[in-house]
Amino acid sequence: MNNSAEETRKYLKQHKIDRLMQLLTSLAAFHQPEDPYAFFSESIQKLQQRDFNASMLFSETDLHALFGKYDVLKKGVLSGVAVNNALADIGATAIDNAPATVTEADFVSLVQHYMSEYYKF
Repeated sequence: MNNSAEETRKYLKQHKIDRLMQLLTSLAAFHQPEDPYAFFSESIQKLQQRDFNASMLFSETDLHALFGKYDVLKKGVLSGVAVNNALADIGATAIDNAPATVTEADFVSLVQHYMSEYYKF
């Protein structure tokens, strides 16, 4: 098959393959599984489930740990910039209208909701 570069980009975007690869890479970096290929297979199976939600990939405990990584001063609040940096750590793009500040509980809810929408395959 002799597809142009533009046709290839269109195909990858249409099938969200860029998001899938980004997600799998972020999951592996975050969880550092002993057998990454089995981990990838399990992750893809989870994505194929009809009622996918973010907790299938990142548990609530994982998201609390991620919040803690960015709450370096232990104030219990993150800025919108920090929220977007945390999203980048788990393979998601920035939220255009991120709140100015987010508590830990709100962060977990926000990220779960956002990821459930972002990673619909």
